[in-house]
Amino acid sequence: MNMCFLLRFNTFLIKRCYSSTSKPPWNVLFFGSDNFSISSLKALYNEFKYGKLIQNLEVCTSIKTKSNSVEKFANDHKLKICSWPLKTLNQNYNVGIVVSFGHLIPEYIINQFEYGILNVHPSILPRWRGAAPTVHAIANGDNVTGVSIIRIKPKVFDIGDIIEQQSVIIDDNINVVELNEKLGNLGADRLLHTLNHLENNLNKAVPQPINGIKLAPKINHEFARIDWNKKNAKEVYNLERSLVGFLLPFTTWNGNTVKLQGIKEAKCDTSLQDYNPGFIIYDKKNKVIIVLCANKTCVSVSKIKVWKKEVMSATDFNNGFLKKATVAKRYFK
Repeated sequence: MNMCFLLRFNTFLIKRCYSSTSKPPWNVLFFGSDNFSISSLKALYNEFKYGKLIQNLEVCTSIKTKSNSVEKFANDHKLKICSWPLKTLNQNYNVGIVVSFGHLIPEYIINQFEYGILNVHPSILPRWRGAAPTVHAIANGDNVTGVSIIRIKPKVFDIGDIIEQQSVIIDDNINVVELNEKLGNLGADRLLHTLNHLENNLNKAVPQPINGIKLAPKINHEFARIDWNKKNAKEVYNLERSLVGFLLPFTTWNGNTVKLQGIKEAKCDTSLQDYNPGFIIYDKKNKVIIVLCANKTCVSVSKIKVWKKEVMSATDFNNGFLKKATVAKRYFK
């Protein structure tokens, strides 16, 4: 069946026609930019090459001087690349797929897809709408997260109707890189499931709940700062694992920035109870420093990077800095 739509571009009305189809194989344009995008792109590519779900696959990404993951994958696998921003589509696509793209797609572009554009988002929406959902989930101590397949809307990120969701447990020791890989694979699987029965699944889509909305904005440098007076040991530990591969938690030592690695929850020595959060002692037996956190909890730290110096072991930090400091100055702040 041939379907025609009137689209408004400024003051002009343009008639666009599609060859409507209600079942695969689909003609797909994929929007993405980073490593999280790759799991879904790989799954779509495998269907394009070896399966029956995709008849044509093209990629849209931001072309910069340094090639991003999606651009590299597309070049390696000889997929056609459309450079962002798009002014119009160069052919008729059944559906668009957006995974970690970072750009709002305007309504006039969305409307040129027969079935609109789907988004694979790594959270159970409406919790953690935004650019860094997995970072915020781990940093806030969430026990559960997941993936949402939604139909995107213009102007605002992550508000579209929910087509499908699936939850997973956040393991106590998983870091953000590992969680992104887990959710990337799950999202790719759920995406293919959605595309298999696309029209039926779209008809079942429901609006997002109005309760439980949490925002997950981009991470800046200050996000990694440790406030020892406010964060307990679990929260400091969660902060490090939420930032793996991106930033290191930091504090200050006598006015100098100090970055911490190998943070773990630790038992507090009774001698620490008379001090304020941020106080440091050296644990000779385990070769770590112990830092007092909020609520009389403690973390151990195995590696320290003092400003303008190489990363050092806790033992070297003790010998070079901690031993030489008076008790009053043995604080991270």
